[in-house]
Amino acid sequence: MLILPKRLYGGVRFIDWPSYANVDRLDRGSMPLIDIMHETGILVDRPHFDDLATKLQYQKATFQEEARILVGGHAPTLKLSSPQQVARVLYEVLGLVPPGKPKRTQDGLFSTDDDVLSSMTKMHPFVKTVINFREVNTLLNNFVLPIPRMVQRDGRLRTIFKNTRTATGRLSSGDRSQGLVNLQNIPTRGEWGTLIRNGFVCGKGNVLVSMDLSQVEMRIAAHMAAYYFKDHAMAQIFWNGWDIHDRTAAAMFKLAIERINELRAKVEEEEKTKTKILTPEEKAEWTRFKRDQRAPAKNLGFGILFGLTAEGLQRNILAEGGAYFTVEECQEYIDKWFAAYPGIKQWMEMTFARLRQYGMCWDLFGRTTLKPAVRSTLRDKVSEAERESGNMPIQATAQGLIKLAMAEITPVVLYFQSFPSSTCLPLIQIHDELVFECSKDIADDLAYMGRQIMCNADRGQLLVPIDSSASKAERWGEAK
Repeated sequence: MLILPKRLYGGVRFIDWPSYANVDRLDRGSMPLIDIMHETGILVDRPHFDDLATKLQYQKATFQEEARILVGGHAPTLKLSSPQQVARVLYEVLGLVPPGKPKRTQDGLFSTDDDVLSSMTKMHPFVKTVINFREVNTLLNNFVLPIPRMVQRDGRLRTIFKNTRTATGRLSSGDRSQGLVNLQNIPTRGEWGTLIRNGFVCGKGNVLVSMDLSQVEMRIAAHMAAYYFKDHAMAQIFWNGWDIHDRTAAAMFKLAIERINELRAKVEEEEKTKTKILTPEEKAEWTRFKRDQRAPAKNLGFGILFGLTAEGLQRNILAEGGAYFTVEECQEYIDKWFAAYPGIKQWMEMTFARLRQYGMCWDLFGRTTLKPAVRSTLRDKVSEAERESGNMPIQATAQGLIKLAMAEITPVVLYFQSFPSSTCLPLIQIHDELVFECSKDIADDLAYMGRQIMCNADRGQLLVPIDSSASKAERWGEAK
């Protein structure tokens, strides 16, 4: 079944039916830009990483000592790097019990997985210390220490982007066993993530230009609901440029959106002018809204297509410092979210029906993923297959749009490279972001043309507008 017959860039179509030829055109179109990325690499500031390593080592030792103090003499030889020791302190020494129904280890203790610990942060300060230690340890061992060792003689770090390795078509990159860093896993959020990205820089006289797609997966989900089931509720939010999470919270909890908009305007004005505008009562009202209504709506918006369960929603909200909701309340929120956007629920049910009939699912470009486990006699396996397939068509379609943009921007890059005095180098592509290094005199032109290409990659065939943002800086972490 064809959505619309119009061809996209490179002869690619929206097909919504398994099509190897269409996906092949899509993947091949992005290869020229990927080849240039392989050759170029990205410049690394080694002294920055050396300094960051020292800071992280200090933080790691600080959290280790802080943990020993928090448990007193109960665990004098405690090592936070040992899950077994952490589990015994949490569940035997401190007597904590995670909310919901968390996993258990083979020795019968509750799991110490990150998602379990995130739901327990308010129970005891020891939990937050463990989480902080793990974050610092992971960043240190996976990025800050190995990256400088992988830099080549010209000061640049190179990896190999794999175009067809993942089920959704997302690019993957080389791992450390190949002597290459996995750039796809570089953290994007938080203070440490920004500091790590700031270790990637541009050459003298150049600037980094970062372009990405805004909330692209939610926009594609809105298209699915509007196209197949005439549910335009979410699509209308994007067309009007409204805040999706504010509107979702208002729909879920029957709130007056005018009041939310009024409070948001005052909050933004306070941040802009650095003056007090909200009354104490309004500030408390805004805090309650963010904690009790917007937090569940936002978590559901990002997680429901991934098969987010009530227990998962509970853990996510707690991990972000939100209020404690029972599993029953979280399930009620999930039901309210689907009630606000019934077309999304219908589309997911259609995807599951396809999965059960054909043993596979596919995206709008015809990229398929086989899920034979859906025909298992074990209910857990069936549920897992359905959960994994729920987001595949959305995520794969989003990656298809990025690859279309990569193919279309390649001639632009070659055009700018034809000027002897100009530099225009594609560096990396991570999920919905493209990063370039270019001469300062062409940075604005490249950002403008790149945004136009990204926003029009679908040639107007989606029923929801695509939005893109662009920024420039001399360090990657500052290009936001």
